[in-house]
Amino acid sequence: MLLPPVPPPVLTRSPRRRSAGRLVALVAAAACVGITAAGPASAESAPSTAAGVAPSSTTPAGTPAVTPVADPPAAPAEAAPSTEVEPAPPIETVTEPVTTPPAVTAPVATPPVATQPAATQSVAPAQTAPSRRAAATSRTAVAPASTAPVVTTQPVETWVDLGESATFTAHASGTPVPTVQWQFRRWTEDTWVDIPGATSDSYTSPPASLADVEPGYRAVFTNSAGSVATQSADLRMNQLPPAPGTPSAPRNVIAHQTAPGQITITWSAPADEGDSPITSYGAGYATRRWGNGDDFSPSTYKAVFNDIEDGDYSAVVFAVNDAGMGWRVFVPISVGDGPSAARHVAATRSGSAVTVTWGAPSRVGYGPVDGYDVVLTSGAHRVTRTLPAGATSATFRDLAPGTWRVTVTASNVVGPGVATTVTVVVPSSTPAAPSRPAPRPVAAAIPAAIPAAYPAQAPTAQLALTGSAGAAQAALALGLLLLGLASTTAARRLRTVSRH
Repeated sequence: MLLPPVPPPVLTRSPRRRSAGRLVALVAAAACVGITAAGPASAESAPSTAAGVAPSSTTPAGTPAVTPVADPPAAPAEAAPSTEVEPAPPIETVTEPVTTPPAVTAPVATPPVATQPAATQSVAPAQTAPSRRAAATSRTAVAPASTAPVVTTQPVETWVDLGESATFTAHASGTPVPTVQWQFRRWTEDTWVDIPGATSDSYTSPPASLADVEPGYRAVFTNSAGSVATQSADLRMNQLPPAPGTPSAPRNVIAHQTAPGQITITWSAPADEGDSPITSYGAGYATRRWGNGDDFSPSTYKAVFNDIEDGDYSAVVFAVNDAGMGWRVFVPISVGDGPSAARHVAATRSGSAVTVTWGAPSRVGYGPVDGYDVVLTSGAHRVTRTLPAGATSATFRDLAPGTWRVTVTASNVVGPGVATTVTVVVPSSTPAAPSRPAPRPVAAAIPAAIPAAYPAQAPTAQLALTGSAGAAQAALALGLLLLGLASTTAARRLRTVSRH
């Protein structure tokens, strides 16, 4: 029996009911790029052997012949809902939708290929990435962090005699361990120069000589994180012995600031002029970096220098004769402003004692306040007391009567600052006139004696008087007088009665 021709796929919408056999035939037809005939998968027409198919007389010329194909395996029962054969659409639309079968077959082979490799690729990076991060973390934890050098031991100033060496020591911490390079600087220069070969924590200087007086030394520590230099440590030489026959050192050398920016130096002649008379004096002031001075006549014992900047200096004085310069005397001196006035100065009196109170000055000037001077003056009387920096009060006792001027002055390394003055009056101690005692109340009872001859006056009467002691005595005297008069009158009456 001849099977009806398989309807070619068309672009027009076809009925949704299709058998599983026809779908399989479409797949086979797409693979052969031709038209494959297959019978409907029905329960009645499912032969197990292939049947020959003759070309249809209605096939147009040029159309490939239909190849006999065996029936496909039976599809599941649920895939064959009907055994009816649908009529074939017109043949002229056979070759138009040739590209449609690949769209049907593409999803069949794609899912298993696309999903499995994707899962495999996503798992492999997840297993190796944590391992690389863990290795990097482990390497970071083991490597120590770099820290810049920090000086832990500073070199210190060292004094030596002429021809002696000085050893300076410095230490610093840091990661990695810093290297060290010692440097020196001449006292007349500001440039630091590396010392060849001085690369350990300690450095010993060459013997001290007059060719390079008082150089400064420091160490520079360096590592990959930075560099740090220590403070400067100076090499100081003890005073050199003067040449034979030169004068001894000047005596009583005093240096003090006498005005803002002014230094006054005073001294006395040396005890020994040397082998020849003194021809001049040298006096001046200097820092480690520079100095200033002048020559003075042998009869001058005072030097004044002006326009000096604030700072710390050393005043120096020496005598000179024909043999040369004698021993030098150095005195430290500071130039700058003194403290401002002490605040809230007050003086209160209690009897002959005066208590002075004050507050710290608002400006300390050049250097902190190192004490207070409290001075009380009244005529020829003067009382002075020096108190430490933290004091805020002072009490003065047994002061003489009069008006006292109280002066409070703060001082620092430069000297006294601005003074503040208040006054307080201590009255005289003249004894006051004695006061009379207050009158005391006195009560006196004066009996009045009535003669028995006068029965009507038989009751005894009492006279009560109050007042001072003098009044009581007067009242008593009056009572006695009245008693005497009464007695006299009674005696007269008795004599008169007796005569009758």
